[in-house]
Amino acid sequence: MSYLLAEVVMGLEAYHCDFLSSVFMDLELGSDRMGQFFIPFEVSRMISMIVHGETVLCPN
Repeated sequence: MSYLLAEVVMGLEAYHCDFLSSVFMDLELGSDRMGQFFIPFEVSRMISMIVHGETVLCPN
């Protein structure tokens, strides 16, 4: 568990974006029946640019 937490911390330090939702969806851990969905990265980037006025970089 500590190894996984360290990976999350390093990921957040390296990329200031929501990389966990892409991992979650890649592993198909979401549940349509529970109403879980995630905003695509491009939409999140657009919202961030509107609010903060800067470009957000994150690997896909």
